Amino acid sequence: MLKKLFLSLVVLLSVFSLAACGGKEKEAKGYGIVHKDYVGVADMKVKKGEVTAVTFEEYYLPYSWASLDIAGEEKPEDVLADVTLKKGTGDFAKYIKIGDKLFTGTVRDEALEIEGVTYANQAVKYSAEGIEDLFVWLKNSEANCKWYVEQILAEKAFIAKADGTKADYTVKGNAANGFTKSTTGYWVVEDGLGWSGNMAKIAEALVGTKVNASALDLVQGEDKIWTIKGTASGSTVKDFKDYYEVARRAYNTATK
Repeated sequence: MLKKLFLSLVVLLSVFSLAACGGKEKEAKGYGIVHKDYVGVADMKVKKGEVTAVTFEEYYLPYSWASLDIAGEEKPEDVLADVTLKKGTGDFAKYIKIGDKLFTGTVRDEALEIEGVTYANQAVKYSAEGIEDLFVWLKNSEANCKWYVEQILAEKAFIAKADGTKADYTVKGNAANGFTKSTTGYWVVEDGLGWSGNMAKIAEALVGTKVNASALDLVQGEDKIWTIKGTASGSTVKDFKDYYEVARRAYNTATK
């Protein structure tokens, strides 16, 4: 009798323990290169195996925050002038500092291509001790993307002089106002979704899912709206699959 009672208590406690674990909300972040020229971050909450909330942010790469607004034809020695980009040309800082690493920029001889994809805007190759090519280094590792974001959040990323101290240059475009899309007025539109609207639509579509769709399950229709396993997301952003992959990484980390 006592043995049966003991076994019943063990089973009951196990059930309660499993229920408690299953009901706990977990939070994690996923990192990766998105839309070719940015580090994307998905901040996700998961409960009982399903997404309960997610937000997205994108951090500018040096392609944006090391792009300089230089007047006149004469360019300083620490400026890489008239670099050919996907659209037009631009001037870039030769030296940038990220964390404790001083990077030196050189103009690529030809457009960067990785697995058949051309990254035309990554025309400047930034190298530092232990990092041959910053962009490739970031693209190849989620952990490296995480490090990059952490340095930006710690205010340890800036245009530098050859000695690693801060240089005084004016940054061109949205990145003159900061390092993230959400804070710098990136793709703001009166009619349509714009950047923030698209991110919100992706987030809404992920809630209640296990983020387990394959690449073939992500389809953009003639109306430009992406579907996930046949369900419309409402988002029309070009590189939808990039954001989904970053979200998948966040989900996988949260459910380890």
